[in-house]
Amino acid sequence: MDPSSAPGPDSFPGSFYQVFWELVSHEVVNFVQHFFINSWLLPNLNSNFVALIPKIPEACLISQFRPTVLANFLFKIIPKIMADRMGKIVSRIITKHEAAFIKGGSITDCIAMVLEGVHMLDRKAFGGNVGLKFDIKKAFDTISWDFVLDVLTRFGFHNTIVNWVKIILCSAKLSILINGAQNGYCACSRGVRQGDPLSPILFCLAEEVFSRCLAH
Repeated sequence: MDPSSAPGPDSFPGSFYQVFWELVSHEVVNFVQHFFINSWLLPNLNSNFVALIPKIPEACLISQFRPTVLANFLFKIIPKIMADRMGKIVSRIITKHEAAFIKGGSITDCIAMVLEGVHMLDRKAFGGNVGLKFDIKKAFDTISWDFVLDVLTRFGFHNTIVNWVKIILCSAKLSILINGAQNGYCACSRGVRQGDPLSPILFCLAEEVFSRCLAH
């Protein structure tokens, strides 16, 4: 967690908590414990600003902008803790064919595996080979929450953990900054937030279902 990152709607960056830790530590610890004990989150704490950064000069299409989410630093503590805990066991669930976002894995391993597979397409084995290329553009933004929660349940995660994830997903609100000004909030209904440490884990678990379907 970068203390120098831009603050969210509450205007408190991570550096604030570092400088005034002696004053706010008790409240921060109580907040974190209260969430994990009572499965309750402060209203509007998971409200976020979305800043659109142009990928090219004179960008005019929405696809030519890169959305950057500015979340409240206090809220980011929750998914960070969950990501650290879940990350220790996710590597045991995810197959070796999926290396991106997994601790100890590298996306370069996936690239090397694809290149090796392409070279083997001409070899006749088990009646022939086939190569499949799937377009998962904007997959982070479109993945179904119900599917993510169902996957967690099927993989054996406790109902309490599944409920924590549901609270994090369902409590998210976004406000797009236009010329630096806030323009109200809208609720989210699908997708996982980019930049959130928990999002890659949820996405990999959901993608694992597809990977296993192909394998079988």
